Amino acid sequence: MKIWEFFDKSSYILMFFMMTFGTALRFSGFLPNFFFEFFYSGLGFALSLSGVSFLILAFKYYNF
Repeated sequence: MKIWEFFDKSSYILMFFMMTFGTALRFSGFLPNFFFEFFYSGLGFALSLSGVSFLILAFKYYNF
């Protein structure tokens, strides 16, 4: 599957606006830096748990 076939057009547009406004919010100074410290820590922890649970399910499925 080609990378441009992964999402439809509206999903790419949504992703573009989310990334643009997230970057603008980050560098605007509207929110204090400690907000982003907690946000990125929590997001990283959640993504790590998601990756670990995916690996556990993959190992169970393939009977390693």
